[in-house]
Amino acid sequence: MIFPRRGWTSRGFNELSKVSDILVNGDYCWTIDWVEQFPGLEDGPMFRSERDQADGIIWRDKEGVSRKLSCNQVWKNLNFFGPKVPWFRLVWFNNNIPMNAFILWMAILGKLKTQDRVKSWELNGNLLCPFCSNVCDSHDHLFFSCEYSMQIWKHFHNKMGIIFILDNWNDLVNKFCNLVKGKSIVVLIRKLVLAGCVAHLWRETNARLFRNLNRNWQEVVSFIEHEIKVEK
Repeated sequence: MIFPRRGWTSRGFNELSKVSDILVNGDYCWTIDWVEQFPGLEDGPMFRSERDQADGIIWRDKEGVSRKLSCNQVWKNLNFFGPKVPWFRLVWFNNNIPMNAFILWMAILGKLKTQDRVKSWELNGNLLCPFCSNVCDSHDHLFFSCEYSMQIWKHFHNKMGIIFILDNWNDLVNKFCNLVKGKSIVVLIRKLVLAGCVAHLWRETNARLFRNLNRNWQEVVSFIEHEIKVEK
């Protein structure tokens, strides 16, 4: 509940008023109109007054437990994050490349605007994969069923000692989660490589569709390798 400034200054309170100013012999002395406007005032105690102790600020969390006020605690209580997903460490980790991580996050959620998602808006458009021109691109096709993207992925998974290639993007993500446990340099590179492949394939897709710029897959590989070397 929020009391407007005029409301509490008209009752004799000011910026220096304390909790103790509304207590008489341990009982609250709310004005009648406040109680009528905010019935919850009588359901207290909202505050606890202890002798010889200065006023303090606490935060009552969503479980009703009083804690030391902190931005972190308030943020957690005001935002519902839901259960942890199995791929969260695949996307969010120290030393990640923020833009690549963001694009990977969108790809895992299936939220990138691939052509299969926008074809209903472009009924007369020629919506084919900008790399192979065989099918309408999708998350599954782009990562990594298309011949173009498959060449990029094969290059890196051979270097990383990964022996699987899956046609389904979600299966690949789930499988990859088991390969990035721990904090070794190998795990870090694997995560950077996956995010780099996804992000640069998405950038290359947009470059071809909207700017008529084309790079061969070897150029994309070279750029990803350079980026990872610089960042790590």
